[in-house]
Amino acid sequence: MNAPDKPNNIVLPNLNIRDKVLSTLAIALSEIGIIASWIVILHVVPPDAHPHHTMSIHLKILASSNKLMFALLFFLHAGSMILMLASTYRLFKKTSIRRRTKTVIITLTIALTLLDLLTWTTSQFGTPLSMAIAPVGVFASLMLILQGLVPLWQIWIYKRWLNRTGKTVRVVIVGGGFAGLYAALTLNEILGYHPQLDITLLDCNNYFLFSPLLPSAAVGTIELAELSFPFRSVFDTTNIIYKKAAVTRCDLTNRLLCAETISQQSQGREKKNHSFDLSYDYLVLCPGSVNSSLKARGVDHHAFFLKKLEDAFILRNHIINCFEVAASEQDHAAKQSLLTFVVVGGGPTGIESASEIHDLIHSVLLKRYPEIPPSAPSVFIVQSGNQILPGWTEQIVRTTHNRLNSMRINLVLGARVSEVAADYVQIDTGQRIQCNTAVWCSGIESHPLLAGLGVPLDSSGRIPVNPDLTVPTFSNVFVLGDAAFLIDEQTQKPLAPLAQVAVQQGTHCAKNIVRILRGEESKPFAYFNYGSLVSVGERYAAVQLLGFTLTGFLGWLLWRLLYLAKLVGASNQIRILVVWALDLILERSITQLDSLKQHSAAETTPLSN
Repeated sequence: MNAPDKPNNIVLPNLNIRDKVLSTLAIALSEIGIIASWIVILHVVPPDAHPHHTMSIHLKILASSNKLMFALLFFLHAGSMILMLASTYRLFKKTSIRRRTKTVIITLTIALTLLDLLTWTTSQFGTPLSMAIAPVGVFASLMLILQGLVPLWQIWIYKRWLNRTGKTVRVVIVGGGFAGLYAALTLNEILGYHPQLDITLLDCNNYFLFSPLLPSAAVGTIELAELSFPFRSVFDTTNIIYKKAAVTRCDLTNRLLCAETISQQSQGREKKNHSFDLSYDYLVLCPGSVNSSLKARGVDHHAFFLKKLEDAFILRNHIINCFEVAASEQDHAAKQSLLTFVVVGGGPTGIESASEIHDLIHSVLLKRYPEIPPSAPSVFIVQSGNQILPGWTEQIVRTTHNRLNSMRINLVLGARVSEVAADYVQIDTGQRIQCNTAVWCSGIESHPLLAGLGVPLDSSGRIPVNPDLTVPTFSNVFVLGDAAFLIDEQTQKPLAPLAQVAVQQGTHCAKNIVRILRGEESKPFAYFNYGSLVSVGERYAAVQLLGFTLTGFLGWLLWRLLYLAKLVGASNQIRILVVWALDLILERSITQLDSLKQHSAAETTPLSN
């Protein structure tokens, strides 16, 4: 028997053979009826009998000369359409297609069917509506046939898992970032629904965050809501169980997790967490990483991060507030400190954050704050290495460097930040930058959960894994994303904590679990580097894709298209596309919203990637 909280969104593949046969016969007979009705109509009213007459004119002539034949044709056509609609409606609603998509298809089919019947009814009077009888009838019939073929496909051809052991298999995924999400979706896609298969995903947030676009959200290019996709919506047509919880302890020997539900504090109500245990057969650990201060003083208290959704919200409000205060500030030094923005870290996130802040200042804020001279604001990037974008190709680095110089973004290379205070950033070279804003994009460290697992960790706190992504002493435990330490066979270097690495590992892990369930050997993970991309200011990006390099406006278009393609869900892609289109012609909002936090130090540790 299914667990009470277990969804069953893939119904048709698991129908018994009797229901499958009866459903197939009903759909087949209905489709035969539609095809037969059109054959009879075209035989009685041949379109080539009078080349200059449309089908509506033929039907009008038939209605006036032989009303009985017209009535028979109408009832044959209407009966086959209505029978097809009735026989496929119930089955189509059970298909594993997103609810909104099903609603649109069903509504369109019903509307076209009713319009088709209306054109037939009015054809005997020769109304303008009846002129569309042929195209409307064809489209209505095609929609009905589509509505019948999709259930047939899922009834007989849709993939599903055949459990021959008779025991329930429990797969638990800790973390809903890129690795966890793609592992869960791939498992569901391959195995489908089975009453003895449980796929459970745990995460502190009830949404998947598309973190590569956080810098854009921080300056208002896109709204924060467009980056967060609720897990319950993502899993709408899957059989994945989602639980909003934080894992507090993992007992790998006894295959048991201890977790706490996360309840946010409401006004007048006390915040309460509830503990529960969860056993598993296969565990996928991808809790992501947390921010690291790299031993610099004051980072946790005074720096702004771009790791979580609320980080972008807080940073955006802070930047606008700096301009509001600076507009009234009389002291020159204090005003300059308010209008100086330091980004620590010269990787892709740091470059994009600095570029987006620069664009917000020069494209929007300076126009709305005439009290502030255009030369007053300044943006710094502090990078510990001797170049920005370490590990990238020389051409991309040089192009990006030149672009930043043309934007008058100050680059401080070969320098480490030793302290972040409320009104300055101290660099180990002795330089002190007076500023009220320091955005920390420099370091991450392993999730605290890993330290309590009782398995060996590398010097960075990550778990060294086997080539097939399993833990050496626990073959049923997979570690992915930022938590895994694995040497890339091609470069002989550790795999970087990147989104595309996490996505590929999540997909590969799911396929390895499927192989193990089928009694096959798991396969080693092989990372394929598709390339890298970074946005550098308004309508400019540098993209390296499959060995080809593209910069400038075309690179920017490709950058947006690639990110758009990676967004989860068609509705989210449409929203982002509309927002980006409007951003080309409309000004961004500079509304400052109240925030309960003054900086983005985390209260809870996220589980992601």
